[in-house]
Amino acid sequence: MSNLLIRSDEGTLVVRETPDFRRLFHGTMSIAALGRIEEFDPAQNDLESYLERLEQYFVANDVTEAKRTAVLLSVIGAKTYEVLKSLVAPDKASAKSYPDLKAVLLSHFKPKPLTIYERFKFRKAVQKDT
Repeated sequence: MSNLLIRSDEGTLVVRETPDFRRLFHGTMSIAALGRIEEFDPAQNDLESYLERLEQYFVANDVTEAKRTAVLLSVIGAKTYEVLKSLVAPDKASAKSYPDLKAVLLSHFKPKPLTIYERFKFRKAVQKDT
């Protein structure tokens, strides 16, 4: 058995770890998460880069597939959550899977370019004199 040290301003308390202590507190204490994910801001961030970073956060912190939706909804921020909520309505965002939510966000914030518009821009291009 080992000792558990609890430090406070008043001093240090040494608690002897017993089988009862281990059974009582097993799994209730966890280490802090590795890394930090800020809120998504479409004016400043690229969604694909944000999602890549989020997926690396999942790997670093051993986030299971079952918890990925909850983590995404917790870190994207209030404004993006409201957008996502309106995009998946009448369903709840929490009822969707992470890949589904990712696809919805990508289709909204990174839409595929329209071929006809891209062709128009190309044909309107003018070469400048050097």
